[in-house]
Amino acid sequence: MADIFQSYNREDQAKARLFADAFAREGFDVWWDTTLRAGEAYDEVTEKALRESGAVVALWSKKSVASR
Repeated sequence: MADIFQSYNREDQAKARLFADAFAREGFDVWWDTTLRAGEAYDEVTEKALRESGAVVALWSKKSVASR
């Protein structure tokens, strides 16, 4: 189980990495979709990680707000 589920827009991945790295430096285990392995069902893995995480951090940006 991850401490933090990090949600972000794929176009903001470089900035999202800064947040994930900062959380990790503070000792938190962060789940975000870069941890997906080839062949895994994105929706199933993501939903499971979301349910099992202790907290959710949503990174809002102009790109994420405009995204479906």
